[in-house]
Amino acid sequence: MRTPSARVVIVVAVLSGLVLGPTAGRAEDDWKSLKREAKRMKIDETAQEALDVLLAKSPKAEMLLHH
Repeated sequence: MRTPSARVVIVVAVLSGLVLGPTAGRAEDDWKSLKREAKRMKIDETAQEALDVLLAKSPKAEMLLHH
């Protein structure tokens, strides 16, 4: 799983690409990439929340996760 800091790095990298790549075609590609990254971040966030709930409800789930 990605850590929150990895998400920040991804967003910064994508935004840097938008700023540093001023051509029209590249800006459009970067915008699409940003949308994809935002969706991935939301999916990761939802998955992490679900995992947290599962681990809180079932002590055996954490043991299975780490073995």
